[in-house]
Amino acid sequence: MSKTFELLEKQMNKTLIHIHKPKNVFVNRALSEILDSLEIPTLSKVAVLSINTAMNHLDRISFYRFERDAILIGDLYSAHYYYLISQIQSTTFQKHMSEAIIKINAQKSYLQNEHQSLSQHQLLETVLAVE
Repeated sequence: MSKTFELLEKQMNKTLIHIHKPKNVFVNRALSEILDSLEIPTLSKVAVLSINTAMNHLDRISFYRFERDAILIGDLYSAHYYYLISQIQSTTFQKHMSEAIIKINAQKSYLQNEHQSLSQHQLLETVLAVE
């Protein structure tokens, strides 16, 4: 199992010790394995996996019509990301992550608003860029 995946799970389980953790949280194991192969600080890996989990979870809420409590779990993963960013203390890393999040959110918004006017190729390229 992925070291980064296990570390995020351990951190979140500690945070959620007195709260029922929903079963609909998807942590991207493939991404965690890619992160494990990179030579970057462990906290940076966990931060990336945490914000990826938060963003994907919040996207899935409306698609799958999860209950209101699911939003709070997504927010918790997002808050965990910001906690890790504060621990990393790298403005360069924070800047790159912020730019990536802005770009992804802009592309998601573009897809949501323009998907009907896009060619199949444009739609596929935009979805691949988001993922």
